[in-house]
Amino acid sequence: MSIVLDGEKIETPGLETVSWLDDPKVPVTTDVNPRTQWIRAIVMHTVHGKVGKLLPGVKSSTRAESYAKYQANTSRDVSWDYTIDTDGTIIVSNDPIRHYTWQATSVNPITLGIELVQEDNGDLYEGQIDAAVRFLDCLTRELADHGHPIQRQVPVSAEGKVVKGVIKRIANSSTAKSVVGIYGHRNQTTNRGAGDPGDFIFDALLKAGYMGFCLDTDADLTFWKGVQSDHGLTMDGVPGKGVQKMLLENGHKHGLLVSRPGD
Repeated sequence: MSIVLDGEKIETPGLETVSWLDDPKVPVTTDVNPRTQWIRAIVMHTVHGKVGKLLPGVKSSTRAESYAKYQANTSRDVSWDYTIDTDGTIIVSNDPIRHYTWQATSVNPITLGIELVQEDNGDLYEGQIDAAVRFLDCLTRELADHGHPIQRQVPVSAEGKVVKGVIKRIANSSTAKSVVGIYGHRNQTTNRGAGDPGDFIFDALLKAGYMGFCLDTDADLTFWKGVQSDHGLTMDGVPGKGVQKMLLENGHKHGLLVSRPGD
């Protein structure tokens, strides 16, 4: 099964991803704009934006397909790229290299969006979160190979905890361009609550080895400026294609500092 990047069908071993190239019944999202900037970040969402429990295992479901059909047919100006169901199935709705979706207002041109299907009360599933982590591993790897390096890092507080609310650098459309990695819709706007997407996905990413940086203290910029300085690169603190090239030359697969299974 596959995702679609720049018109190319990319197989995703170990993941149940379904795109329109796998099944013509999967609709392509209609609310998009041409992509003209490199993808700096992935925005995580939940369908209800509620804080629920993390339940064991998975739950068989076809709701991701239903949500994908909804976003392709609704008159609302809304769209996203991938939907992860409670059984770990991932529905692919967009080619994020060619187009960006309308899922996080001001950061849409520099991000893509992933929705996690929730129960009505906000509950998610351990197997679903595990699938989301493995999908993010795959997606960051494949996007890097297609010229869109997203380093495997998430925002944390000064105490190293997951950030539940808005982060000023992300909420500001100008400074958001300096933020690379994976963050939540709740980190970008006050219009969504702490359950969009909640803590579980970020706790799992940190446990998997993704780096955590406090954006309020510009810890990410300081870290990457040090990396850039050590290798004679422009010191802007943003780990873009120059950093990716350097990391590739120094043996880091795909130009990503954090290594994950499948790399």
